[in-house]
Amino acid sequence: MHPYPQMWKLVMEVNLDRQRSSKKIERTIDKLQEKVKILRISYDQKNGIVTIRGRFDPEMVSKKLKDEAGKVIKSIKIEEIEMQPVAPPAPAPPMPYMDVPELNRGDRNRGTFTEPPESVGESCGCKYCCCF
Repeated sequence: MHPYPQMWKLVMEVNLDRQRSSKKIERTIDKLQEKVKILRISYDQKNGIVTIRGRFDPEMVSKKLKDEAGKVIKSIKIEEIEMQPVAPPAPAPPMPYMDVPELNRGDRNRGTFTEPPESVGESCGCKYCCCF
């Protein structure tokens, strides 16, 4: 069992105007990703929004991000992600019954049937193939 079974989403409004700022936030998240279970990171360069999703302590992660990235982060919103329960898979249908003719004990070693089924066509004469 994971220590944080609940999924969380951190939406950060960041200053991605300069190359240096975007590198700083990427480096900070990469360092943090080694320590906590971050499942998805998305960057919206146009609107300056970085979203992090995963199973972690959101308060601890937001504090670490603020400490490391500093002025690059304008604000952080913490959102809880509702998990949809996964339905168990449906049981497999039972195997269809196959009508197989009974083996005669004396013919078991040779692999022949006492009476060939009617669905089998012409016999090739051998005792080993399915043609009887």
